[in-house]
Amino acid sequence: MQLPSKDIEVDGHKYRVALLTAVEGRGIYLRLIKALGPALDAVAQVDGSKDLMLVFAKATVAIVDHLEPSFFDELCGVFGKSSYVQRVGGEDQLKPEVFGIHFAGRYDAMSKWLIECIRANGMLDFLSEIWKKLEKLPVETPNAKASPSQTG
Repeated sequence: MQLPSKDIEVDGHKYRVALLTAVEGRGIYLRLIKALGPALDAVAQVDGSKDLMLVFAKATVAIVDHLEPSFFDELCGVFGKSSYVQRVGGEDQLKPEVFGIHFAGRYDAMSKWLIECIRANGMLDFLSEIWKKLEKLPVETPNAKASPSQTG
């Protein structure tokens, strides 16, 4: 039985991502939750800050601090085997040799692709309630100045 796939696009490149089996994905899912835990804790520690840049900066630092390089390599390898980059006349599986050339000098695109693969596999669905709450926070921009009516 062939698993379903999802089409994603990152920086103008189109990919077909086959879903992982539950056996392939369960360990990755658990390690991903463990890696995101400190980021969620960092967000919770911000105590109602309206500065979303501060919230996301703290969360990003926490993720980077707790994401093991070997786990990042594993994610790229596992999702590379289940991903195909579309090109004129066909598609190429993102095997290591194709992956290395395709993302050479494009680390931002590689990170975006990886996040989209994780999302396509439903591994970030547990964050949906958190995102909904963050979206409702009023945004305070760093350059915003209080209007005369706000200063009293």
